[in-house]
Amino acid sequence: MFIPTDPTSLRFAARITIAAMTAYLVALALELPEALWAVITGIIVTQMSVGSTIGIGLDRLVGTLAGALVGGVAATAHAVWPVLPVGVLLLVSVAPLSLFVVKRPTYRVAPVTAALMLLLVHDQGTRPLALAFDRVLEIAIGCVIGVVVSLLVLPYRAEQLLVDRVASGLRLLAQIVIVQLGARAPADLARIDALNERVRTLLAACETTALDVQREYRMHLGGRRDPEPLFRTLRRLRSDVAILDRAMSQLVADDAVPAALGPLAQAIAGWLEQAAGTLARRKPSPPLEPVDGAIAAVFGGSQLPERLLPLWFAVEALRRDCGDLHDRMAERAAEQRAQVPPGS
Repeated sequence: MFIPTDPTSLRFAARITIAAMTAYLVALALELPEALWAVITGIIVTQMSVGSTIGIGLDRLVGTLAGALVGGVAATAHAVWPVLPVGVLLLVSVAPLSLFVVKRPTYRVAPVTAALMLLLVHDQGTRPLALAFDRVLEIAIGCVIGVVVSLLVLPYRAEQLLVDRVASGLRLLAQIVIVQLGARAPADLARIDALNERVRTLLAACETTALDVQREYRMHLGGRRDPEPLFRTLRRLRSDVAILDRAMSQLVADDAVPAALGPLAQAIAGWLEQAAGTLARRKPSPPLEPVDGAIAAVFGGSQLPERLLPLWFAVEALRRDCGDLHDRMAERAAEQRAQVPPGS
């Protein structure tokens, strides 16, 4: 079994554990009837980044309030008029909340809470308003604890998470470039597909993290520079690599692969790897001269054959966006230098 041991994963596991134990102790201290709900909520709410934790916590709290209100009203109606079938009340309670969840999936807890409220009151004979108050209080405690723990215990900002994920994307693209410009055996094609799937998953995670970054900015929890331009550059580099793959596929099919692609692949992949390594540290990106030299070695002839034009176009687009990434990293490095006091 693979157990992550990197610092980011260990910090995340520590925050979840601390949130669960804190919620349990607070529930015991307040003598809440169901400490389970506070503990579960603390675990669910605590996410990788502060921004994500705040978003999940607010959504769960709002969903719980809505579900408790609707479920409490339905349970009260059944207590006052026992002739009303529980099944009908359940339908009337869950149906509108489910339609609401279709538009806002993050509030899925609302119909769950409403159903629990109604069925628990019916089965146990509990007072609906007391049960609603207890449930909302327990979940609110779990939400607050999850957010506080994420803010105070080994905090991990969404900005840094997005930067780290962009760096991971650069490393994946470096691996793809090496395989794309290589021999391209059947096993290599399968590896390209696997790497592309990992890149797609990573880009989807970056989309979510970018929203968390904006949430942190609105709450004045983020840095001064938006890292999202880095993410947009990563998406363009991903498109460039896809165009490069199509160009290489055509050359392989025509048996017209040029020589010296190995050094070009090594130069591009090496630059991407070095850029990934320096990005999280807010250091300037490595120089692009080795990449430019490798491109000139392949395409620097006086007359470029027509069959190489698609490959040249793809490589030039990739080089242009590498230059854009170089500029974004230079801006971040300059910002870092400006934040360091003189003589420190």
